[in-house]
This record gives sequence, C-alpha cells and structure tokens, in this order.
Amino acid sequence: MKSCRMLLPMLVSLLLAGCDKDGPAPSPVDYLQPGAPIQSGSAASRQASGVAQISGLGSQCTGFIINHGVANAPAYLMTNGHCVELFDSATVQHQIPAEGVARFSLFKDNLAGAVSVNISEISWASMRGTDIAILKTDQTLAQLKQQGFSAYTLAPLPKPGTALTIAGVPVKDIPQEEWALRQVQCKAGQTTRLFEFVWIWDRAQAGDCGGILPGHSGSPVFDPAGQVVGIINTSTIGAEVGGNCYLGKPCELRKTGVVAAPNTSYWLAVDGVRGCFNAAGEFSLQQAACQLEQPEPFVARNAARVQQARTGWQTELAWQAELEGPRTISLKSGPLHSTDCRDATGYSGSYFAGEVYQKAIGSRQDGHWLLCAAGYGEDGKIQTRNAGFTTLEIDNTAPVRPMKLHVVRFDDALQFQPLFSPPELSSYRWKVGKPAETDCADSAGYRTFFRIPRFAELTELPLKVCLIGSDEAGNESKPQTEMLEK
Repeated sequence: MKSCRMLLPMLVSLLLAGCDKDGPAPSPVDYLQPGAPIQSGSAASRQASGVAQISGLGSQCTGFIINHGVANAPAYLMTNGHCVELFDSATVQHQIPAEGVARFSLFKDNLAGAVSVNISEISWASMRGTDIAILKTDQTLAQLKQQGFSAYTLAPLPKPGTALTIAGVPVKDIPQEEWALRQVQCKAGQTTRLFEFVWIWDRAQAGDCGGILPGHSGSPVFDPAGQVVGIINTSTIGAEVGGNCYLGKPCELRKTGVVAAPNTSYWLAVDGVRGCFNAAGEFSLQQAACQLEQPEPFVARNAARVQQARTGWQTELAWQAELEGPRTISLKSGPLHSTDCRDATGYSGSYFAGEVYQKAIGSRQDGHWLLCAAGYGEDGKIQTRNAGFTTLEIDNTAPVRPMKLHVVRFDDALQFQPLFSPPELSSYRWKVGKPAETDCADSAGYRTFFRIPRFAELTELPLKVCLIGSDEAGNESKPQTEMLEK
C-alpha cells in the first residue's frame, strides 16, 4: 500500500456466501478496519517474529527477513521498491548505501520491547515488473536468529483458495504510539498482471483481505506451512469512483480487458529472488537463477501518460517515446491487456538510445496502450528480462467523480475552494455569485481556479458556486451547483 495515497474512506458490504434466504442479514465488512494487533507470546507472534517496520528510507513500510541459508552471512530484508522512494517504472538500484532502521518485536502489549536493527545498503530495488527492495543489514543471519527472529523461505504464489496470513504494521489513521504488528487472514484469488499509474507488475495475485492499509507495503504473505508466498504491494481498498488504474486504484490485466476490482488487495511473487544469493549467502545479480533485472535496463518514456482524441483532430494519436538502452533497441506495441513485454513474440525494428519513436496508435477509442522496448542478445534473439515499457491512455470520457467544496467557517466569514481528486478532478473552472443572478448552465463568467481559496463575508451569503471539473485528459464535467448558506 502506497503511503503517499490520499483516499476518502469508503465502507462496502460483502454478502456472505451460503446464507439462507430467511437467515440473518449479512454483516457489513469494513475493509478499512485494520487487523487485530498481535500479542507477544502468541502463536501469531512466533510466526511474525521476523517481520519489522522499515523506516528511514522513505515511507513507513513493513519488511521481513529472507532465509538464504548461510548463518554467518549478512542478513537481508525484503520490502517494496516504493518503500525506498522509487516512483518510476525505469529505475533499477543496485548496491546503494543506506541508513535505515528495521524495528522487530512490535507487539501491541510490549511496544517498548521493540528491537532495532540497522539497514546499511539497498542491495537491489525497482518498480519495473515487480515492486521489491532487498535491504542489507549490519548483522548476520545467525545474530538475528539468536535474538529470536525468524527467517523465511520464499515460495511460489499459492493456488487460488489457499488460506493465507499477512503480518504487517499499518499506520493509516492509527496513532504512532499504537503502531504495532497486526494480523490479517484471507484467501488467495486469481493470479494476474497488474497495472497502476505508470507501473506494470508481471506476477501478482489478488486476495479478499480486509485491513490492508498504508504501512502494510512490504508485508509477507504466509501460506499454511509458514513460507512467504508473496509480498503486499497495493490495494483498491478505499478507492473512489472513477480514475481506474491511477494511484490507489490498480487494475487487473485480464484477457477481456483492463478491470479495477473493488476492495481487493494484491501481492507480488517473491520466489524469483531465491536464486539471487551465492554460496556465501551474499546477494548477487550474477547468479544464473536470479530473476531480477540488471541495473542497465531498456527504457521507453512517452511524452504523455493520457490523451484525449478531441473531435475534429486531423492528427492521429501517436506514440512519442524517447528510448534508452545499453544496445540496439527493438519495439512492439498493442493494447495493454493483451500485450506482454516479457513475451519475445512481436518485437521488431532497430533503434538507438536517444531516438524518439513516433508512430500512430490507430485508435481513438477509450483504452490503454503499451509500448515495449527490449534488446537482442549475443545469440541474436530478443532478451526480455530487462524489457522497458511505457503506457498511454486514451480518455474521452467526462469525469464521473462528484465534485466537493472544502469550506472553513470563521466568526464573520468563510473560506471555500473545490477539492482536487486526480486523475478525475485535476483542474477546475468556476464562478461565484448571488443565487438569483448566477446561472451555472450559462458558460459566461467561468474562470480557471488557480488553487487560491476564496473568502466571503457572512453578510454576502447566500452564494451560488458553479463548478466544472476536468480530468487529466482535459475532459470536462457538466456544471455542478453548490450553495453556501449563512
């Protein structure tokens, strides 16, 4: 869960399967309610003993100890790439000195007994195709185990229907003095590719887990055997209407299209990290079994993230993507849901770093498009492990999210302004006047709102406020009327 996310709470009811028609009404599920705190000495505390809150590297997140099997080698933690202040789909960090802290034993009944371990290096981190950071500590695996902390085996994603347990330290709407390890239990759903903002994650899995909130990023997902089968990444819990695939509202890339599933949490596969440790227990990208990307990936950056096919345009919507890569670049493009950059099929052409790729997309309909960039290996075949990508959304639909005024009242005046909620409400035009003299349907008098609140004396009230919101693509809503009364 990205902690930069600013979402309005939303309570959604989930009907319980198998209830009789005449049985009691199903209880609503509050997906924003955090899981139960873990108490020291419990079975849950033993399972979560190797789980820590990660701080000092960016966001408040969760992480856990990786069992690489070499007792006297440095201990490594895993968390999310976005937890170390990565926010793009191109960067691959490798062996970056760091000064962070991992706090273990954050049990609700003994928070004063938490144990801090220093993080000395970001051994690897990226948000390309996955969302993972590998953190090196200043202690060995044996030293952490001697303090009673578990190290976890990394295993493949579980089968749908598998019962799972998640342990993490959520912080959303929780006082800092109550930041503690909490447990959530749920079941695994279907595996999927996932798209959010500018990121694509190749191996994700959905779950019906409630209480996955900011701070849970990087939390381990345990199977019944106590293995870590995934790492919490994002969620649609609390997401508002509209603005699919933007921050806080990831979308599944299904065969049928791009779909946002309500109240669904997602974790990413972790088993690809198992092969990244050498015989000495040191993290190494050079291991043949390591599935993580090298730090010189291929990159494609498009000039726009979203565009509108305006009526009357003579020029087709087109890619305008700047390319980067360590060697000759090959490309392919297509609809986002049916195009996979990791599949070597369909790549063609030869381009060079610094070139700008310009080509018409061939569609004016709403939808998401994907451009993939990869290179040829020594064998002359496309190598997709370090393939880069960029996306473009065609958006011709007016905002559907309701507009709201933020009003602050004083003794003799009030301050008011419209609330922004990107990408659906990214800009505004407005006008304010006496109710009898102000017609919101009349286009005359609207002005761009420059994010400067307006004041009104109480003697001026009532006032009519007319709002027209625009989304990121520039589509405008119908006028909405708000009244300010005394």
